[in-house]
Amino acid sequence: MPIPLAKFRLNGRKLRETYGRYSKLHLRLFRNEFQKLIKSFEGETIHEARVQLKRLRFLYDWLGELYQSEFDAKERFKPYKKAFRSIGRIRDLQVMKHLSAGWKGKSSGMQAWIAFLDKRTTDEIDSTILIFAKRKLPAAAAHSKMISSLLQSKFESGASARIKKFFSQYSAAAYSLSAMENPEEIHDVRTTVKNCYYFLELHRDHPEVLRLVAVRPGQIRELGTLLGNWHDFSVLHETFLTFLKEKKLPKSHLAGFRKYLEEKSEFYLLAAREKGKAGRKKQK
Repeated sequence: MPIPLAKFRLNGRKLRETYGRYSKLHLRLFRNEFQKLIKSFEGETIHEARVQLKRLRFLYDWLGELYQSEFDAKERFKPYKKAFRSIGRIRDLQVMKHLSAGWKGKSSGMQAWIAFLDKRTTDEIDSTILIFAKRKLPAAAAHSKMISSLLQSKFESGASARIKKFFSQYSAAAYSLSAMENPEEIHDVRTTVKNCYYFLELHRDHPEVLRLVAVRPGQIRELGTLLGNWHDFSVLHETFLTFLKEKKLPKSHLAGFRKYLEEKSEFYLLAAREKGKAGRKKQK
């Protein structure tokens, strides 16, 4: 059961130490993967680099919530934004190729589709290399100094209410899937569920915070995985429709493959909706 705000006691000093360590750790991990990316755009390296940036972006957003006008999260993340988006597009294309291989049907038309994905991947890598060449990342020392300087200030006043509000917004979005049909809205829920998980990860050594929000990390992770699978197949389906349009092919082309994508997307969305309902019942 969540603890009431009146009885909540926040260890601000310990939290600030945690935020500082989290920031340094994931910036270091990202920069390690970034150095690998310069040499090779291997799938797992791209995935790890993007995950570390997602964690940093979440931390910035959370610090923005705590410090309000003292910390502009969007402005602070701006130096990483283009790299984040470009490697995300490459990763999506790599995942599309992997998922396409999971279709058990056979058709010579798949060769042109895979070639289409390979060409797009190559173009995105070439574009990303140019982005990397033009934009230098902020020095690690400057980043650490900026975060350390910010964390010198206390944020305890009103922080417990912000923690409750911050998480309740994520939680409300995560469990409202049953009423959603718009893919953009569902995608937003997926993002909030991820941030919800990062919140729990960030505060795993702070039981008082976890008791305040009263949600299990495993519960959030399961929902996030289902929404991630829905996203992958939905993006794959949209890209396949783009392929048909660009190549001036009829919608009946590779109909079995298209049906497979639609069924997979629907399956994961329905499963996510059920998981969301189950999570809501456990919270009550």
